Amino acid sequence: MTSPLEAVLGLRVKIVTILDSTVTGKVYSFCPITNTISLAEDGNHHAKKSTSQVPNGTSSHNAGVNYRIIKTSFIKDIVVLDKPKKQQQQQQQQPGYGFTHASPAIGHVNVGSLAERESQGVKKAQHEALVNGVGVTPLGQHIFNTLYKTLPTRWHDKSIIVLNEVRVDPPYTAESCLADTNSSALELVKKIVGGAHEKMALPKGG
Repeated sequence: MTSPLEAVLGLRVKIVTILDSTVTGKVYSFCPITNTISLAEDGNHHAKKSTSQVPNGTSSHNAGVNYRIIKTSFIKDIVVLDKPKKQQQQQQQQPGYGFTHASPAIGHVNVGSLAERESQGVKKAQHEALVNGVGVTPLGQHIFNTLYKTLPTRWHDKSIIVLNEVRVDPPYTAESCLADTNSSALELVKKIVGGAHEKMALPKGG
């Protein structure tokens, strides 16, 4: 159902609040969900009124225009200062008119770009969950990062799994690398882990 306030979109109005404050300007938008009306105030009201004088209202500036947002429940009276043409009245009853004819214009939203950014954000979060260990020591994370640069590596609880056949347990030393006796990757993983410890010049422990 169309709200009576939607009929004054784009028109100059005078609003009287329940505290008898007066605000005059052009109706920029009306939101039936939050029950608020946005007003682009007349220029001569900038110096006369402050946000605190309008109950439950907020104010913002954009390119020299002062926007006032007022809850409809705090409006005692509203007087239309402009008379809409019959054609405009018919157009205002069409869905989405307030957005397509808003002044200043509301910029186009690239839905495809937003979907792509969302997809990238999800992938990044999934990657971080894959490579960042939970409850592991800084040393353990460093060893993981070193192995991950070279070999397929993942976390399993606090153990590092390499090539799905070598497990590196805390304290993440060459001696804590475990695999089946027929594993051809065990020695390579031990060499990488040992080299990482040498570069860090830290005691072998986690």
